[in-house]
Amino acid sequence: NEWDEMVDAVKRQVDGMVQYRAEKNGIIQVGIGKGSFGAEHLLDNLKTFLSEIQNVKPESFGKGKTKAGGSNKGAKYFLKAHLTAAQGKSVNLDIKTVDPTSNFYMDTVPI
Repeated sequence: NEWDEMVDAVKRQVDGMVQYRAEKNGIIQVGIGKGSFGAEHLLDNLKTFLSEIQNVKPESFGKGKTKAGGSNKGAKYFLKAHLTAAQGKSVNLDIKTVDPTSNFYMDTVPI
């Protein structure tokens, strides 16, 4: 029936979703997978997540006034990126390789 089809469609949609929210100072912490996923799958998850964050960026971002009275035309949305295992140390990532607007996006990521 139609109800079952709708429930199945919602389950398929929600199946790949990850809940996240930005902290007050803009930090986002999210799991992108498990070690058992393999490098390719983790990289795909990371690319999808970063692209989604870029897509939900507020339209007004970077259009405010600066202290000098100019505009923030070159304002960066991604400032820092770190990757860590649940119980490990974090690794700083080169921001050029994780910013979807960069020419170097995912260019030098080792697999």
